[in-house]
Order: sequence, then structure tokens, then C-alpha cells
Amino acid sequence: MNKRCVTGLLGFLLTLIFGGLALYRLDLREVGSALLEADYLFVAPALLATFCGYLLRAARWRVIILPSKEVSAARLFPPLIIGFAVNNLLPARIGELARAYLLGEREGISKSLSFATVVVERILDGLTLILFLFLVSLLFALPGWGRRMGLLSALFFGGALAFLFLLLYGREQTSGVVKRLATPFGLADRATQLTDSFVDGVEALRRRHLVPSLVLLSTLVWSCETTSYLFLTWAFPISLSPLTRVVAALFVMVVANLGILIPSSPGYIGTFHFFALSALAVFGVARETALSYAVVSHAMQYLLVTGLGILFLWRENLSLLRIRSEAATEGEKGG
Repeated sequence: MNKRCVTGLLGFLLTLIFGGLALYRLDLREVGSALLEADYLFVAPALLATFCGYLLRAARWRVIILPSKEVSAARLFPPLIIGFAVNNLLPARIGELARAYLLGEREGISKSLSFATVVVERILDGLTLILFLFLVSLLFALPGWGRRMGLLSALFFGGALAFLFLLLYGREQTSGVVKRLATPFGLADRATQLTDSFVDGVEALRRRHLVPSLVLLSTLVWSCETTSYLFLTWAFPISLSPLTRVVAALFVMVVANLGILIPSSPGYIGTFHFFALSALAVFGVARETALSYAVVSHAMQYLLVTGLGILFLWRENLSLLRIRSEAATEGEKGG
């Protein structure tokens, strides 16, 4: 059994576990009633906020790529959406590789460099979520599991950022180590080339004039996401003061998005619902209502991204199977 199969099976197992935890001791009739009685008019502005977040992601990706090549956000939007859609449809987060492959093919740049820009984007996402969680902690006493989640996430993303800076500022030393390790296998030149291309992909972090744009765009991306979660709180009978409602939306957004870092089935089914439900329940919302909220939020985002992704695949005359095959091949070759 290869690594991809093991990862896929682990993801489905964890989906069953978290899905079971989300449904444990719930009154499903109450869940159904909450879904039937929800005010779906609030889905429209929530969808718009989510869509704006992805537009801002494309603008941020442009800034990350800028040291290597000038690419418009309009050209980056389709491969970005396709990558997220592939994550919704295929296991093992192969959408990250698919996005790097599409960027490399469309813009004629190294796949290793392309993948590095995706890594930078994900680290920026993680650090921004941790910042938002810190803001929540200033306004609301986090539960113990929330504090532990924040600490583990900070260690993970902080360590990843430190590693990227180590690569950037110790480029010659890193290339030397990689070359020595790869020489016995006859891959010294190839490994050094891939390492150099990857480091080129994170160059935006060293360009001080680009850092404010990256920080601002990351903040706006997740502010749009929070706005989407906030609109949906009005679709359900959730009685919170205006400030607490904003804090709750922030907390749910952070917890749900950090929670889906755990391996799961395509589309983060189960994990998303468990973490969104758990976060909203902290604010005294009935678990049945919280699960209904999670179901609508997930369905809204899933259908928007997957639908756009399929549309872009059709427009580019690409198939899901081809994307999967090419992305997996590039991943095995290392770019």
C-alpha cells in the first residue's frame, strides 16, 4: 500500500471519528428543524464575502510570486480556485500540488518555485489565524482546548516560518548540505536546482517592501472569511450581543480552519463540522443549532469553490483525472 493510499484511509478514518463526535447525543430532529427554519437570505451576503476572500487570495498570491515573475491576479484566480476545488474532490490535499502544477504550466516557471509560493501562502494563513485567535482571547476567555490549539498552531506555523527564513538567509549552506546528501545517488545537480528554485519561491518574505502588502492582504482575506461566518449567525436563532456575535464568528472561523488541518476526507467533511460546532457551543449555542450552522456554512463554501473550480477546469479543457495524475507526478519528481 503506497503512501497516498495510507493518507487517504487515515483521512477517511478521522472523518468518521470527528463526524461521529459531532453527531454524538444530538437530536437529529432538532437539527432538521433548525435547517428548515433557517433564514437563507443571509447566505447571499455570506457567499459574496467568501468570494471576495478568494479574490484577495489571488491578489496576495501575485505579491508572493512578484520577485520571480509579474503575473496578474486575474490569471492567478483560476488555478487558485482549481486547487481548492481539487482539495474538495480528491484526498491527501493534492490540490496544493495541482495549483503549483497549473501555475508552472501557465506561467512557464519551475514547479518547485510554484509549490514554494503555495507553502508561503499557507504559512501566512496560519499566522493570521493565530493573530485572530489572540484578538479573540483579549475579548473572551478561551476554553482550555482553544488555548492548546492556539499554542500548537503557533509552534507549527512559527517553526515553518523560521525554517523558510533559515533557507533564505542560509541559501549557500542549505544548497551545500543538499548537494552532499544527494551526491551518492547521482542527483546532486537536480537536488540543488530544486532547492534553489524552492528558495526563489519564498523570496517575497525577504523583500521588505512587500511584507506590508502580504500582512494587509492576509488580514483582509480572513476578515472576509469572518464576515461570511458572521452573516450566517443571523440565519439561525443565535441570541448574542453584537460584540459577542463578532467574537463568536471570529472564534468559529479560526477554530474551523485550524481544525481542518487535520487529515480528513475530501472537502473536510466531519472535521469542519466538529470544530465549527464545538467553537459555537462555547458561546452557549445549542449543539443542534451549532451543527445546522456548520452544515450550511460548509455546504455554501463547498458548492461555491467546487462549482467555480469545475467551471475553470472545463474552460481550460482539463479533467480532474489529468490534474490528479500530473500533480502527483510532479510531486513525486519534486518539481
